[in-house]
Amino acid sequence: MDTVLNERQIEELVARLAREIAIEHQHLMVVGLLKGCLPFMADLSRALCRCGVRLEMGFMRAKSYFGDRSSGHVQLEELMGLTVADKDVLVVDDILDTGHTLRKMHNFLADRGARQVRTCVLLQKEGHNNGVVADYVGTTIADMFVVGYGLDYRECYRELPHIAALGEEERAAVDCGSDPLLLEAGHG
Repeated sequence: MDTVLNERQIEELVARLAREIAIEHQHLMVVGLLKGCLPFMADLSRALCRCGVRLEMGFMRAKSYFGDRSSGHVQLEELMGLTVADKDVLVVDDILDTGHTLRKMHNFLADRGARQVRTCVLLQKEGHNNGVVADYVGTTIADMFVVGYGLDYRECYRELPHIAALGEEERAAVDCGSDPLLLEAGHG
């Protein structure tokens, strides 16, 4: 696996995003898309707090990937009685790829009375976002399959502290119970 972003680069992106968001918002309802958002949302929330932004937090689950391909159909699940009416909402996701998830999330939250819905992603893939643009983007990457820092392949690699490209041959060999790549990457 080749490293795309190391820990320090991720920290710098998160800090920059927090500063950009804090310029426009003093109070936000942050809604994370599980499971991939967890490391990013946790770090972003702490960085926003350091910038003086007051937060409420909620979570939703969105599923559109099966293996390494998007199905094009997004299934949303609201968790823990999420209340967004009359609130400024920031949707936090790990990556903007096809755009289907962010579009569906935006419409879902707007339909439930959110005053404003903004989106923040750590990564945006080049080229095929179907016209969807995130309000806040950490960085743009080439069209590649990435794992780590919450991003997974078949539930593997989420725990990596960095982001790495996972090639087709590596994906074919994934067995998270005994994958030597996983064991090696965890000690880098």
